[in-house]
Order: sequence, then structure tokens, then C-alpha cells
Amino acid sequence: MLLDARSDFLIAASCYHGFHRRDASRSEEWLKRARSVKSGASQKDWDSRALAGVSYAKGDYTQSAEFLASYIALLDRQPMSGMVVAERERMIALRNTLTAHAYAQACEGELTLLTIPGAT
Repeated sequence: MLLDARSDFLIAASCYHGFHRRDASRSEEWLKRARSVKSGASQKDWDSRALAGVSYAKGDYTQSAEFLASYIALLDRQPMSGMVVAERERMIALRNTLTAHAYAQACEGELTLLTIPGAT
């Protein structure tokens, strides 16, 4: 298997375990394998999508959305094709959802403190 294709496959496996299975340890394991592939074509933020999956699995929606923003920036640096445009739109929608979840978590925490008598 070509090195870039191999690392792409491993990143996809990391994303699957992070976003779909919500298994941070397996997601991190697949990311570690992807990082061990020696590839001369590595770009800045090439692993940001997998890092977003790890953060999501850990429940850190804010960090996950930040990693997705880095991945979207990586996509913006790619030659535009139908696949890149579709992936970019999908990632923007996911980032927006994560941002909404992070905001809801922050508001929930504030509301909890306000409803507990004597809480400071």
C-alpha cells in the first residue's frame, strides 16, 4: 500500500473510533499508527481530523471543533475537486454541531451553579 494511502486509511480508522464508536483509546491507537508511517508528503495539520475524533470521544467538543477548523484550513489548501468540496461542507457542518454542543455544555454548567442554593 502506498504510504499516503496507508496513513489516510489509519486516520480514517482513528476518526471512526473517535466519532462513531466514541472510543478515545482506540482512536488514539490508530492515530499513533498513522503517525508512525514515514511519509514525505505530510502537510501541516494532516492529523487534525483524527485529533478532532479523539477530542470528541473524550467529550471535549470545544477542542474537537478547533481541530476540525484546522482540518478545514487544510482542505482549503487542496486543489478543489468534488470530493474536497463535499468533505469541506461535511466538516463545516460537524464543526458547527460541535460548537453548539460546547456552548450548550457551558450554559448547562452555568445554569447548574445558579440553581444550587449556596453555590459559589
